[in-house]
Amino acid sequence: MKNMFLLFSVLGLLIGSKAFATSTSGVHGPTVNPDDKSFMYRIAYSPGEDGGPDRYAHRLHYQEAYNDKIRWRVISQFRDRGGDQSFELDYIRAELLW
Repeated sequence: MKNMFLLFSVLGLLIGSKAFATSTSGVHGPTVNPDDKSFMYRIAYSPGEDGGPDRYAHRLHYQEAYNDKIRWRVISQFRDRGGDQSFELDYIRAELLW
């Protein structure tokens, strides 16, 4: 009976808690696959606080391997300004791994 109470208490805490961290970033390893060619789209959501609008961040990521030693990628991130549905550019970044 004591174990069941503990189990339901932990489940209640996990289900009832909010997740406050959202991220569009990620970590890619240093290994280059010569056949690698990929496109990613990521989105992060931030609920509005104190009557403010909900916000979203969008990230576009394209990478391609030139051979088994060189890979390049381009990453751009945009976020909305709030209720007016317009976007602002956070950054555009180009990377080369060799």
